[in-house]
Amino acid sequence: MIQQKSTPNNPLFFKSVFNFLDLASLMSKLGFSKRSGVSACEVFVVSFSAIMYGYKNLYQFFASPIHQDGRVSRDSVYRMLKKPDYNWALLLKTIVVKFILFITGEVNKPAQRCCLVVDDTCIERCKSQKSELVAKIWDHVDHRFIRGYQNLVLGWTDGFSFFPLIARLISSSVKENRYFEASLKVDGRTKAGRLRKDAVTKKPDLVLRMCRDALAAGIKAEYVLFDSWFFSQNMLAQLHTLGLRVISLVKTNLKFSLQREGKALTQRQIQQELKHRRAYKRKGILGETIAYFYGIKVKLVLVRNQANPAKLITIVSTDLALSAEDIVQTYICRWKIETNFFAQKQYFGLDSECQAHNFDTINAFMQLSNIRYAIAEFARRLEQDPRTMGELFRDTREILHALPFVDAINRLMEAVNKNLREQLLAANVIIPGKEDKVMEIIDNTLSSWLNGTIRYIRDKINTLQLSLT
Repeated sequence: MIQQKSTPNNPLFFKSVFNFLDLASLMSKLGFSKRSGVSACEVFVVSFSAIMYGYKNLYQFFASPIHQDGRVSRDSVYRMLKKPDYNWALLLKTIVVKFILFITGEVNKPAQRCCLVVDDTCIERCKSQKSELVAKIWDHVDHRFIRGYQNLVLGWTDGFSFFPLIARLISSSVKENRYFEASLKVDGRTKAGRLRKDAVTKKPDLVLRMCRDALAAGIKAEYVLFDSWFFSQNMLAQLHTLGLRVISLVKTNLKFSLQREGKALTQRQIQQELKHRRAYKRKGILGETIAYFYGIKVKLVLVRNQANPAKLITIVSTDLALSAEDIVQTYICRWKIETNFFAQKQYFGLDSECQAHNFDTINAFMQLSNIRYAIAEFARRLEQDPRTMGELFRDTREILHALPFVDAINRLMEAVNKNLREQLLAANVIIPGKEDKVMEIIDNTLSSWLNGTIRYIRDKINTLQLSLT
């Protein structure tokens, strides 16, 4: 079990979340166990909190003076992250499902619309030569090819919070684009083998499988939100069979027909048709209409591109009952997955913490980054914390850096009290039976003196700041 005492490896901010999860018991049920030494839970907590100190990776953390707890070594952390038997994806899903079921049962209002969100982000490994399944992939943000992987995420949002639910480390399904193949020593029937097969599977097929897994885990969602890359006829049909409705952007070259057997029109032609019908007065929305995409009935919402008015944005919804405003408002929730990727790269070590070549280790670090974000988001949601993830990270880092100093003061006080008690008893200056009362008076006196000293220093600093301003 996680110790109740606040230490650098168990910061106060996350202690309530770990207790809510019953983390030690949860990890044991999922097969995270060790034969000897410290428990797997303690090793996980160290690897979870190491990045919170502001160090770039685990190596810098263990080499720093901050790491004073010799119970968990650097080698034990790396062995845990490298072990192929540990199912990190299942740990992430189990943790997040528990968060979501709690929120939808205890916190959410009935009117809140729950959605699944799909997107991916690049993890660049420009110096990797022999990393398993490292590939040439297209970075759609920087519009260039890079060497690395993609983090494909299926997340859940209720409009207020976002949780990465299922994550997969993706290489390339095209063999010619892979610089290095998977190890031949890995049995394809094992967890590690299936992990490598998923990495070279086409992303649309993986997305459908991830949606099935989310629904099978008990997640309640009405819609799936994604960008134009994932939009296709097959995706709409397959998600419909799962009972999920789609809200998505579409590429500008796709055509739709206004009648089931009618002529396919471009989006600009549809906009001109809508202009002839009636003026659309709602700000930013140019028009809405029912249309057909390869026989699938959808609602089109044409939106003005604020960045470039010459371009047109088209949002498609398979829920025909939603109004244009509701479709746009719901699709805005997809942006939360982008902020999730930014926070993970900026603060939780998604693309900078791991330099390993082993695919299991790279995947474990990626899943660990998603777990960090999910736990931080849940803690922030419980406290109704208005801070952004960046402010939360910086505040947590300051708390963690202060904890070793606080621990040192507490240990000094304990040592003084113990030594003083023994000296007073040896000198026979305490009446037998009154030792506790004497030590209580001494402790109160020292505490009062320390508090007064701290107040004096704080007042001097405030006075100096005022004089400078």
